[in-house]
Amino acid sequence: MGLAKLDAKVVIISRSAESAKAALKDISEATGNSKGDWVVADLSLQSSIREVSDVIKRKYDQLHVLVNACGAIYFNKELTAEGIDRMFAVNVQSHYLLTNRLLDILQESGSARVITVSGNPRFMKNPVINFEDIQMEDQYSVMRAANQSLFAKTLFASNWQSVWKERE
Repeated sequence: MGLAKLDAKVVIISRSAESAKAALKDISEATGNSKGDWVVADLSLQSSIREVSDVIKRKYDQLHVLVNACGAIYFNKELTAEGIDRMFAVNVQSHYLLTNRLLDILQESGSARVITVSGNPRFMKNPVINFEDIQMEDQYSVMRAANQSLFAKTLFASNWQSVWKERE
């Protein structure tokens, strides 16, 4: 809502056109800003992230703020059609890949920002990423998977901050 209140054009990426339209309607009613747009994509799939990033770059000549806010918790282990743990794909991989694919348009837009929305790190118990079994194929635990994805998001945001400073 804050960006819409500043008269920014807000573009929502959603798995559902209906959900995106409803969100834009709420934003418009709350802020008076009806300049929003939407794009349908499944951010759990790398192929869909590649497609949506290409659509965004074709459709818009500037991108000043990217807000990575998608996240999910799955109580049972689920794999995407690409064979990736769905929680990790949505919570971590989507943020990394979308940011990486939109980095050029962000930089070309001038004073751009990337905001990564995460959970509260106070809830992380012994934050660690098991790189030997990142998809937790041996012993899946929803709490460990959630902690791992939250920690990975935090590391991701910190890494992008370093990369961004180097490119400025």
